[in-house]
Amino acid sequence: MEAIVDKIKKLMRLAENQQGLPEGELAAQMAAKLQVEHAVEVSLDDDNQSESFEDRKVSLKGATTWRRSLFNVCALHCACRAIYYPGTAKMLIFGRAVDIEIALYLYESCHSQLTREADDYMVEWRFDNEYMRDYSTNRIPGDKRTRNGFLRSAISGLNGKLEGIRKQVHKAADATQIMVVRSHQTKEAFEAAHKTGKGRNTRYQYNQAGYTAGRNLNVNPGLGGGNKGKLR
Repeated sequence: MEAIVDKIKKLMRLAENQQGLPEGELAAQMAAKLQVEHAVEVSLDDDNQSESFEDRKVSLKGATTWRRSLFNVCALHCACRAIYYPGTAKMLIFGRAVDIEIALYLYESCHSQLTREADDYMVEWRFDNEYMRDYSTNRIPGDKRTRNGFLRSAISGLNGKLEGIRKQVHKAADATQIMVVRSHQTKEAFEAAHKTGKGRNTRYQYNQAGYTAGRNLNVNPGLGGGNKGKLR
């Protein structure tokens, strides 16, 4: 198990260092292919004991809805499941060790990019809306709502992008059925191990620029690798 994780981490460190270059694209593709090949190999080994499920608790940087949503999107993309502890920034991710490692790395990469995109967007938004500033509070009305709308819309765009990537990679490796079964096994094991309540959908202000930013995120660094512990 450690060997496959180490291989994926090595490929993704290369991809991250070579962002925007053909070498980075190739490394990311190799890592994604390695992940699928591992799933295929395990599916053919009836006596495999290394693919047991596990829980891992992590702390996000803030108990915000957009961070929880992003974490869930990354977990699902990697055939994992995630739940949050109400009123806290703590999340629990459930899945196979390899898939968890990849999901955490994907979250870290996407969080960093989304934060930068939102910061850049809000600089322009505040400049355009400076005339609305309330100097008694030194705030522009709608500031928080606009940033939240940008981030939530970006996650919606990212989710659609990741769905397309899953289909493309699985089809290219002729492993669509195996990956569907793998995800379903995780879902069944998760539901047997954890009781969860109904999720609460919170409204947000749709933002086209945010959605476009999510669709344009570079997800190559998140196709493999891993970080443990406190996430940003």
